[in-house]
Amino acid sequence: EEGMRTRKVGKGIGDIEHALHIEKLLSIDGICLKDVHDSQISLPPIYVVGDSHCLSLAWRKVRYHGKEHVFVPRMIPGLQINHLRPDSSHRLKSGFYSVLAGIPPGANVIFLLGWEDCHKGVALAVRRALHLSMNAALTHTASFYMSLLSELAASKKWNVFVHPPPPCRIVCRVFDRMLRGAAFEYPEVQYLDFYVDMCRPDGDTMDVL
Repeated sequence: EEGMRTRKVGKGIGDIEHALHIEKLLSIDGICLKDVHDSQISLPPIYVVGDSHCLSLAWRKVRYHGKEHVFVPRMIPGLQINHLRPDSSHRLKSGFYSVLAGIPPGANVIFLLGWEDCHKGVALAVRRALHLSMNAALTHTASFYMSLLSELAASKKWNVFVHPPPPCRIVCRVFDRMLRGAAFEYPEVQYLDFYVDMCRPDGDTMDVL
C-alpha cells in the first residue's frame, strides 16, 4: 500500500533534518520533500506535535497516499511526556491540550516527544525516588505515552503516528526500544520504526546524520 509504511511497529515519516533516510521510508512510489511556498499552504496537513524538534519538519511537503501533504508544526517547547501525567499541573500540559484543540477530527498527527524526558526528566524522576531505576522510569514513561496517544486517537478519530526520540545519548536508544515494545499493546497508534537510521553509520547515538 502506498503511503506511510508501517508494521504494527512500522516504517514511516522521519525527521527530515535528522536524516534524509526518509526518502526511502515514506513512499513506495517515490517522495518529494521540498520547502512549501505560500501558494501551497492549502495542501492537506500532517500535523507534527512536539517539542522544538518538530521544527525540522515544519512546512515541508511530502507525498502520502498519492497526494502531496504539508507538515504543519504544533510546537510546545520544553514539553516532557512526564508533564502530561494525570497528577501534573505543569504549565506546559495546558499548552499541549491547547495545541490539540486546534487539530480537527480525522487528521493525520505525528507526535514527536521524549527527547526532553531522556535528556533530563527521567533521571530527575529517579533522583526524586519516583522510580527505582532508569529502566523502570523509561518503561513507565513509554507505557503512559502510548496509552495517552491511544486514547487521543480514539477520542479524536486521529490517525496517530509516533516519531522515535531524536538520538543524543544511550538513554534515547533504550527509550526507543521501550516505545517499540509498548506500541504492540496499542493498535490505535503506529510507531515509526527508524531510530537506528537516524544514527551514524557506526551506530553511535551521540550524533545524528
